[in-house]
Amino acid sequence: MRTCTRLLSAMRESGDHVDLRDLARRIGVHRSTLYRALEELRLQGAKFERACPSGKRGSIRLVKGPAGEEAVPYKTGLALNIAGLVLCQAGTDLWAGNLANIQDLAESRMSKKERGMVEALTHRFGVRGTVSDTRELPQGVLENLLAALGGEVTTYELDFTYKKDEHAEAKPYRVVPYKLIQDTWVGGTYLLAWVPADGTIRNFKVERMLSARASEKPGVIPVSEKIEQQFRYFLGGWTGPQDPITYEVQILSTTWVNALRETEPGLPDLSFDHHDDGTMTVRFKAVSDVAPLRWVLQFGACAKVIAPLEFKAKVIEALQATTHLYELSSNSVS
Repeated sequence: MRTCTRLLSAMRESGDHVDLRDLARRIGVHRSTLYRALEELRLQGAKFERACPSGKRGSIRLVKGPAGEEAVPYKTGLALNIAGLVLCQAGTDLWAGNLANIQDLAESRMSKKERGMVEALTHRFGVRGTVSDTRELPQGVLENLLAALGGEVTTYELDFTYKKDEHAEAKPYRVVPYKLIQDTWVGGTYLLAWVPADGTIRNFKVERMLSARASEKPGVIPVSEKIEQQFRYFLGGWTGPQDPITYEVQILSTTWVNALRETEPGLPDLSFDHHDDGTMTVRFKAVSDVAPLRWVLQFGACAKVIAPLEFKAKVIEALQATTHLYELSSNSVS
């Protein structure tokens, strides 16, 4: 049985036809033992494809594993890993813990090469926020995106057509993809990429891609540190080359303090300072006020902005505008 296990592992590692003599040598058995193991696996439901070109030694390829022992394709492992990232970020630790057991099972059925692809792809994926997103990605686009992102050493250039909104014309792009971001603050999946044509870093909403095709040309990003910074501080659909700003907000309600302790919001460089009176100061960084403003306003009178002062003024302006709306509504009723 151990010979069968080693044999399956070696054939999955190769992923293609493998010379029978080399296969026997790789798993450390005589060829007669190898043939017996192949026959035993065949009886268990495994299927093989043999080749014996003229003048060459025979080779074999695993087409289907034995019953109950089929290999798990890397796409399945990738889906499980991305689901785990999303669940962990959303604070659903119970489901994420259960999913981890399935991930372990899937990885045990993958070849070393496929595990490497899953690891490379999941390292190129990020999650922002804690709001669920149920939008479907365009059929065929995600597969090509993952193919372009899935190199173990580098990514590959990607061609796609993009329509930034329903009124705009579709435009072609060739980019070097960097990472995908599931931004649940605003909903949707974004691709952060380098655009060689104009030497810029841009993010594209995946659902606005009409078609995509991964090339075989390795991608080169000459500004690796800058694009990683833009990935790190991507929030609410916004990022940019400017330096991140530190935001400080004091949470005044113990109910909100406890909620934030239990489920941390997906804010970059997040830290908490707890105070003796039960309040808490939250610090994080961002390159745009859009998402921070939305986050602070949810607390109403239970949060007070400390810094930066320009952001504090924006919060005051937004609250005054809201009060004005209610005053108008009250006057119209009376």
